[in-house]
Amino acid sequence: ALVIDPYIRCDIGFSALYQRWKFGLSFTDIGFIKWKQNYAATSDTNLSGLNQDYSNFVNGTVPEFQKAGSFTMGMPAKMRMGANYYINKHFSASSDFIMPLNKSVANLPGPYISLAGQVNLNRVLIFDMGFAEAQEYGLAMPAGLQMGFGKSVHMYFGTNDVLTFLGKIHNPALSVAFGLIRVDIK
Repeated sequence: ALVIDPYIRCDIGFSALYQRWKFGLSFTDIGFIKWKQNYAATSDTNLSGLNQDYSNFVNGTVPEFQKAGSFTMGMPAKMRMGANYYINKHFSASSDFIMPLNKSVANLPGPYISLAGQVNLNRVLIFDMGFAEAQEYGLAMPAGLQMGFGKSVHMYFGTNDVLTFLGKIHNPALSVAFGLIRVDIK
């Protein structure tokens, strides 16, 4: 697939099937954004640097914003590689490797690696769980649950890190995703 937003972003992806294997390779968010004096800029203020005198801040004094010049910012370009092995119709295993291609502010600070498994109980109940490791984020355990009602209506629930909900202290990351309904039209 090739998607291009003129002069801004390009996504390129490839996939291949071989027996029970599926492989994928993609390059996403390649490009840049050019801002043309349509935004305001100010510097961050650390409240502790105000010497405990918050009265000006509380009384409505805010930093002055100024119009800034043109600015070009690189998109958070990434290379993604993945592989999936279908063990049988009920079980599959997969892995992903994501590498940032630049130092954009919104990009990952380093490589992201994950391993996961899926248990599929005849499309009625599908459970996914895995392990992921990323620089500065540490170990995470993403998980998801899909419930099917018939062949074309599904409900999803997932999280980025089950360990946070189990009392993980280091680098907690709350993330919950919920998809209500998907209808497959064939």
